[in-house]
Amino acid sequence: MRQSIRALGWTVNIAMILVAIFLVTSVYSMSSTLMGRGIGFGGYEAHVSNGVLVLSFPFFVNNTGYYDISEVNLTTYIRDYKGVLISTPTTFIERIAKGSLVEETHNLSISLADIITKNLIHLLLYDSEIKVDASVAFRYAYTFSFQMTIPNMSMPWGAPFYSLSIERISPFYNGTHFILNVSLGFENHSFFSIIGTMKLKLYNELGESFGSGTIEVYAPPGSKYKDQIEVVIDDILKFTKKGYVHIYFDGLGPVEMPYG
Repeated sequence: MRQSIRALGWTVNIAMILVAIFLVTSVYSMSSTLMGRGIGFGGYEAHVSNGVLVLSFPFFVNNTGYYDISEVNLTTYIRDYKGVLISTPTTFIERIAKGSLVEETHNLSISLADIITKNLIHLLLYDSEIKVDASVAFRYAYTFSFQMTIPNMSMPWGAPFYSLSIERISPFYNGTHFILNVSLGFENHSFFSIIGTMKLKLYNELGESFGSGTIEVYAPPGSKYKDQIEVVIDDILKFTKKGYVHIYFDGLGPVEMPYG
């Protein structure tokens, strides 16, 4: 009986020693991995697809420790300078085996439609900053859960329609219709090209619509755009010297601007 109790005691002691060794080596291994640039990011690339601006960030997890890393979850919270949440993209990596390097791409998406619906028109018209908070959660050795937060990162935002303005409205009669030549201009401060259809709808000061017109727009990054849009007047009696214009781009909008 005493031998059984003694053997059980030795078993418990050995188990406790093994647990202690596991805890110490796990903490040391994880700390060494993180301190040795175990997680890193590269420079972003940008492109636009179907009205969505995508910023692609390459990142890697280099597991130099003694145990596997699992359930890696990278989440970013993208806000405008006022703190309004724009997007919360997430990238998940199931497992990084010990001694291995895994590379992934984290895509930050900003929908131009969301900019309109979330009342973020200022991102289209004014240069600003985008605020980014990043959170990385993972499990180490399939046992311990950790989370790191990188707050208050910022990146410059160049407005694609900076200084958008109606510069001049000139009416004339072409023999069959009354026409307005609407002179419009803006600067593309963004890092992507503006390619698409712009539509204008004109209203007088009473809110009565009296004409519309469209034009194909192409403005490379850093360029100044200026052109005239011909607007056919539906009812010349509704045309007055003051009113406002609704501007749509590829179906998104409207951005409202006064004239007169």
